[in-house]
Amino acid sequence: MHPRYNGLMIVISRNQGSAYIIAELSGAVLARPIGPFQIVPYHPRQTITLPPLDNILDISTDKLCCQEQSEDLDDEFPASNLDISDV
Repeated sequence: MHPRYNGLMIVISRNQGSAYIIAELSGAVLARPIGPFQIVPYHPRQTITLPPLDNILDISTDKLCCQEQSEDLDDEFPASNLDISDV
């Protein structure tokens, strides 16, 4: 459970459970949403223009919409089944 830095990532959107759907700069979308407490904001000094998401993401827009409709914070610990004794 040591803190670690995984590099810059792009926030694509948030799901219904307030978790972030993020992608690496290469366009690879993480398989599970990330909780807001695990994100460290980065404020660039200048504006970074990104190409359209359809061109850089490695998943279909249907799968992205499915992830956005989810209320899970994590695939391993769904928000509906999370109990404080599990942590």
